[in-house]
Amino acid sequence: MPTTTQAGPGAETRLRLLKAALKAFSQRDYDAVGTREIVDSIGVNISAISYHFGGKRGLYLATAQYLAEGLQGALRPRLERVEAALPDADAGQ
Repeated sequence: MPTTTQAGPGAETRLRLLKAALKAFSQRDYDAVGTREIVDSIGVNISAISYHFGGKRGLYLATAQYLAEGLQGALRPRLERVEAALPDADAGQ
């Protein structure tokens, strides 16, 4: 599965859509957020959602993935420190 932060043509628009959708979906329920509202907030054509995500559901799922990747990146260093501090589970076998 491709990451939400792809490079290439349209990558900036894709990222802007993800950020706008994250803001909208974090404030209101899925059904209460309109695709027109998202595209209007960043000044792109409504067809950009279909082009990049296949529709509103795809945008919603990509937004969740974008959020998860951001959290994973932020938490990874902490998790690695915790894992390094734990005793080696395989050493006792």
